[in-house]
Amino acid sequence: MGLDAFVRCRCWEEGRTTEPPVPRELITADGEDLALPYEGNEELFAAFDGWVHSGACVHPDMEYASARVSNWSGYRMFREALARAGWEHFPVLRAELPQGNGGELEPEAARAVLEELRFFREEARLGSETVLVDDTGEVVVTYVAAYEGVFFWDGTYGRQVGADPRGLFVRGSGTELFRARRCLHEPLGPSGRGVLLRLTDLDTGEAVELELGQPVAGQDRPVRLEVEERPVTAGRYDYILRPLTEVCEASVAIGNPVEWC
Repeated sequence: MGLDAFVRCRCWEEGRTTEPPVPRELITADGEDLALPYEGNEELFAAFDGWVHSGACVHPDMEYASARVSNWSGYRMFREALARAGWEHFPVLRAELPQGNGGELEPEAARAVLEELRFFREEARLGSETVLVDDTGEVVVTYVAAYEGVFFWDGTYGRQVGADPRGLFVRGSGTELFRARRCLHEPLGPSGRGVLLRLTDLDTGEAVELELGQPVAGQDRPVRLEVEERPVTAGRYDYILRPLTEVCEASVAIGNPVEWC
């Protein structure tokens, strides 16, 4: 689940397609796609659809550019970074970034977005982020405020696992079962439909044994986990900056909108 985007090519408008398998006068064009009214054209629709997606022009699916923007977690982390840096620097991104799949970004807005992305890369002050790290220093998960830090919903045992600025936590039936900024995570073996874990607060020594559908850290060995703050650089968001730049540049280049999907 996530957000994708594409920019339709202009081969149809510029007369650079192959001959369609349906009468040209039946075809309509808008920013998103070529279209054939289905009602009354049922027998032609399959041939038309096949032509659009394979063989109409040199662009696959008649898309000048297409990109996976991000999964929803990464997308929301990027929005949170924009907010930390100050929405006043990103008025077009704030207005135009979609809240879900669907909608479009017009070429002039795409041009403005490119300047805001440049500012984000080169000038924005991004502060720090809360991360849960293991004993190698590798990030296990990054705190996402939109999810209140929860990164694992355990349907088997009805529990939530998360990490926020106050530490790693486990909740069950509305009750907080464990919380620690530094803890030892020890899988004790299979239990029911999941695994039995011991979590030990390394600051207080308090420990709890819990059944979960899977280990928190994805390891079958004892792992030290710690919540910490780390400074953020723009490179942290290359995963979304690159595809956003790609589709916005394509929109500006050919004059068709970016379509969110």
